[in-house]
Amino acid sequence: MRSAKNAKVKGTNMLTAVKALRMAREQAQQLLPPELHRYLDERVLVSSWYPEADLMALLHTLGQILPGDDPFYVMGRHTAGEHLAGIYRGHLRPGDLERTLQSASALWRNYHDTGDMTVAIEAPGRATLQLRDFASTTPEFCRILRGYFTALAEQAGGKRVEVKKLECILGGARACRWNMTWA
Repeated sequence: MRSAKNAKVKGTNMLTAVKALRMAREQAQQLLPPELHRYLDERVLVSSWYPEADLMALLHTLGQILPGDDPFYVMGRHTAGEHLAGIYRGHLRPGDLERTLQSASALWRNYHDTGDMTVAIEAPGRATLQLRDFASTTPEFCRILRGYFTALAEQAGGKRVEVKKLECILGGARACRWNMTWA
């Protein structure tokens, strides 16, 4: 597994955070480490790879700026909406939530060069999502993923979607795991 220091993320994933920080440029400049100020001005190329640590720092800063009880969950939902309406819309199977969830592994590999995302459909209306060997897990990013998974399921037609964290590598588990239920 690559170290967190060397892990990379696709520009597509960087772009949402960068756009939001640019809208709050003054606050972002005060909160971001100086070496990350370049993202407020430079063009982010969706097909290029960037340091995952930079994304985590941008997201942390954005979480300090955005209002609400859990801005990271909201970020995840928003990012899923952008991705699935744009460049990765081919992974969305409206009306077929199980097939959409099965594409989660491919979606993950499009965004990150570390980690292995798997989905196990356990019964009608219930699945377990698992992320192993991801180099950059943070508590904030786990909440972003919960929002992303929820929006992904809803866009595929799931109703009353619930995503609950079962275990996390930050707590000593071998993988991060979520239980998803839907109607």
